[in-house]
Amino acid sequence: MASMSFSGVVPSFAAGTNQTDETVTATAEPSASLQTSPSDEETSSAKSLDEVSEPTAESELAESSRDGSSSDIEAASDAPEAVDEDVAERQADVAVSPLSLDANGNSVVKTPTRTSTIIKVTKGDVRTAETTIASNFSTGARFQLYYVRWNGSIGDAVTEPWGTCQIEAGDNGICYFSVPNTNNGGANRTKFYIRELAPAAGSLAAQNYNVLSKFNTGANGSTESTYQYRTKTLTSNSTISMPADHDGALRTADASSGTWANSIKNPTLPVTCELGIKVALVFDLSGSVKTLVRPIP
Repeated sequence: MASMSFSGVVPSFAAGTNQTDETVTATAEPSASLQTSPSDEETSSAKSLDEVSEPTAESELAESSRDGSSSDIEAASDAPEAVDEDVAERQADVAVSPLSLDANGNSVVKTPTRTSTIIKVTKGDVRTAETTIASNFSTGARFQLYYVRWNGSIGDAVTEPWGTCQIEAGDNGICYFSVPNTNNGGANRTKFYIRELAPAAGSLAAQNYNVLSKFNTGANGSTESTYQYRTKTLTSNSTISMPADHDGALRTADASSGTWANSIKNPTLPVTCELGIKVALVFDLSGSVKTLVRPIP
């Protein structure tokens, strides 16, 4: 009998050389009667020439701009290009290991961005304490996203790679989906259903889990339900945990402890010729089934 385990710049200028007119001194000394002082007009002309030949800061800046020698221009050309925040976050996240895998076997990031949402599905199997559930065999467990139809029922499976996740060793029993385009106006700003798939072949999960497709609830287990949960409407730059954060519009019967459960395969009894085999029976007397246990004759 399978056992059930439940758990989820200041500009710089080129140095200029001051250009000044050299004064030419006559070697022949004229007679006093021929020595005259320069007229006001000649003095004014000389001053104008000096002012024109003296370089100014403005002229040097203009010149440096023409020949491209300005340090402003050099600094601008050396400046790094701006990096998109989403790309930077994803590059940093991919460097973190371990990570869940998508349908193409690529690592899934664990950090949401301004255009994406992270869905975390928590998987559990063996209860180790009254309120503690381990994920000993979760490596290789796989989950799938499905679209929601107009009437709220489950639709087709998401065929893009991000629509499938697989738990990897060290992921602590959590499967990560990174859903794109969940920003305002995005194509995936909506709800999704989640179901568990058959585990990856040869994985720990495949060796130990019986994947549950349906379960019974209600009086005497009279209500059969598909084991699936619907998310709330996804919003960008956020993370939701499933099945804990499932859509509140679902029935009370779909309430969850926050951990996706499986039944564990019964161990195989090795073939032996030795005598003295001992058999023990383990009975589940938890509250959900206690009233249904029949007395042993």
